[in-house]
Amino acid sequence: MPENDQCSVEGCARTAIAALDVRSFCREHFIFTCDAQLEAYRQRLREHRLGEVSPESAWRFIQDCMRKANRLELSEKNLDDLQRARLLNIILSAADLGRHVRRGPRRALSIPVRLCLEKPDDPWQEETETVLISYYGALVRCQRPFKVDERLRVIRRDDGRQTEARVAWCQHKTDAQRSLAIEFLDCDNFWGCDWGAIQTDV
Repeated sequence: MPENDQCSVEGCARTAIAALDVRSFCREHFIFTCDAQLEAYRQRLREHRLGEVSPESAWRFIQDCMRKANRLELSEKNLDDLQRARLLNIILSAADLGRHVRRGPRRALSIPVRLCLEKPDDPWQEETETVLISYYGALVRCQRPFKVDERLRVIRRDDGRQTEARVAWCQHKTDAQRSLAIEFLDCDNFWGCDWGAIQTDV
């Protein structure tokens, strides 16, 4: 976003701090827009009408809300308690909705993988396995805490294939057990499945 870009809401003269789709928003209008759209998706979910919207469009919006709300919550220095609470609520609501909005089928399948964090000052790797796989990524078990948008290298331990991925979501269940949702950055059918023939398992 260009520096000092103005909020796109008519009549608002505040500086924009985040963009959704092609519109730029100040902090208050970003929070309001995320809240309103996520609530609209939740209402459709309650009424079993979520299938009426494009899964790809809904997924992008939900992931964008979660990623940018997380960035603002971590980086903005002058948040009051209410604003911080509303950003955290956006992150949690988006993560919950993301489980119901899918860009493609998922399959419950355990594939052995190695997760590698390739920071020069903190290299790290863990051997684990997938819980769910999709064309776009996977849900894996992990012991290390991660932040949304952190980059990883994913290596299949069965055939050696590897790719880059970003952390889309991380759920902390206990100190030793976490669920990590990863999204591939640039990969063509990493799991080698015929997705057109797969029905969603979960």
